[in-house]
Amino acid sequence: MNRLPVAAVCLVLSSLAWSVSVSAAELLDATGAEATTAEVTMQADMPERLGDVPFAAMADQVVAAPRRWYVSGIIGPSFATLTDDFHADVTGGSVEGTILSGGGAVGLAITRPAGALRFEVEGRARGTLSGETAVPGLDGQLDWSAGNGWSTMANVWRDLMINDRVGVYLGGGIGAGGYTYSASGSLSDGFLTDTFSGSSQVSSFAWQVGGGGVWAITDRITFDVGYRFYSLQPADTMVFVSDGVTTEPLGSSQHGFSASELMFSLRIYDPFRSWDPFRRWTR
Repeated sequence: MNRLPVAAVCLVLSSLAWSVSVSAAELLDATGAEATTAEVTMQADMPERLGDVPFAAMADQVVAAPRRWYVSGIIGPSFATLTDDFHADVTGGSVEGTILSGGGAVGLAITRPAGALRFEVEGRARGTLSGETAVPGLDGQLDWSAGNGWSTMANVWRDLMINDRVGVYLGGGIGAGGYTYSASGSLSDGFLTDTFSGSSQVSSFAWQVGGGGVWAITDRITFDVGYRFYSLQPADTMVFVSDGVTTEPLGSSQHGFSASELMFSLRIYDPFRSWDPFRRWTR
């Protein structure tokens, strides 16, 4: 009689345990089915949202900015000529030589079909151009120089891109420029010695035209090789002659400076914007 209640209790507990285990299994199966359905739904939606534009393509497809600021450094040889009336009277020619020119520019590039239209302000310095001349039959020599050269130009350039990286450009500019003119020296016939001197600070109207080629190294760095012809409006300087006793004006000498220049430039766009490694081409 005592064993029957115990057996009944064990039977009830076993039934309850089996029911709980079945309910838990059904709950897990239901939860797993819902999770699987959600994953399938997300995977089905992903191609619809991102499948047409993969991540790599999103990095490549950058819309060109309509306006971009830039800075550039400029350097190169300047094949310069100083024309001078006094020099021409003595030698029949002009002073010529190769000097170094360098500087920089700040500009704005506006996107245009097949390239860009660039407006910039450029400042450059130039080395000293000098020459000396001996006069046949006389002792001594005369020296001419144009030193401390400078120019400030407002330029307009039109870039025409051949492809994403290579292009050409044409343009020019106007502004102001100057240099320090000097003519000096002594000539002697063995009895009398004349000393010549004349100097002035020249500042006058300047202009330049040119063209060249560009290579876009990256979206924001462009290498530029170009030719420019630069010229200053002629100026006048009084030249004096002294025999050691008196000094008299010899006359006003008109002189002008011009140069054919080969310029190398490195241009950096958006110089104050942080660098983005995923940003590639906007051209």
